[in-house]
Amino acid sequence: MNGLRSLLEQKKFLYIGEPATLDSIRMAEQSLNLVFADDYVDYLKEFGYVSYYGHELTGIVPDKLNMISVVKITEENLEIHPQVPRDFY
Repeated sequence: MNGLRSLLEQKKFLYIGEPATLDSIRMAEQSLNLVFADDYVDYLKEFGYVSYYGHELTGIVPDKLNMISVVKITEENLEIHPQVPRDFY
């Protein structure tokens, strides 16, 4: 994760969220009926979510930032694109 953090810290207008708890990660997995990859779980535990200069990386977010929630975005995209495998997030 240090490599990712170093890369992100070079970005303008960087905002890193609060680290996600293991409970919140498991709840998101249950909501989507899938298991996140270990690398994504590590990202969530380190950053929660990331936003920089108009780019957002989904994650576990507070309600007010629901527009970059991995659960909300995944559910919306699966509805729009039902041909996409259910375990894509």
